[in-house]
Amino acid sequence: MLHLKEAELEEAELQHRQYVLEFEAYKVIDIAIDETEQEVAERLTEPVEKIATSVLPLLTSGRYSGITLDKDLRITGIRYEGLDVRPEELSTGAQGQLALAIRLALIHHMAGNERQTVIIDDALVHFDATRLEEAKKLLTRSARKHQIIYLSCHEQLSNWLGALVHTVERMQAQ
Repeated sequence: MLHLKEAELEEAELQHRQYVLEFEAYKVIDIAIDETEQEVAERLTEPVEKIATSVLPLLTSGRYSGITLDKDLRITGIRYEGLDVRPEELSTGAQGQLALAIRLALIHHMAGNERQTVIIDDALVHFDATRLEEAKKLLTRSARKHQIIYLSCHEQLSNWLGALVHTVERMQAQ
């Protein structure tokens, strides 16, 4: 009987050692993933923040001068006349301009020198006339490097200088 219990104890100790080794391996993997996420965040956040900060004043007629992002690319502050404001404090139009600035920054940074196809769906719909024209200019400039496909059901966006525009009516007539 004692011999059987010793064998069970040896088996349990072996199992315990295997669990400890497995646990240690998971800890190493967890640390490696955390370090990799931090490295990716550092390599992504700073450039995207910098590019978006250069684009945002163009889209907002200089009203907003920059943004700060956390490591998860969440907006932590928008600079407005020397103050940091939160995204939820912005008008719907300003939130759209901020979103477009971040999208363009991500596209520019992630694409590098590669030409990309970019699909934008009604991102300009809440812009006032002045900011709409600035956004159109910025997207037209971006279209020199990337193929920009802009989808909209709003008539005011069908007249875009330098763009090939297809309306539903025009597409149905073809």
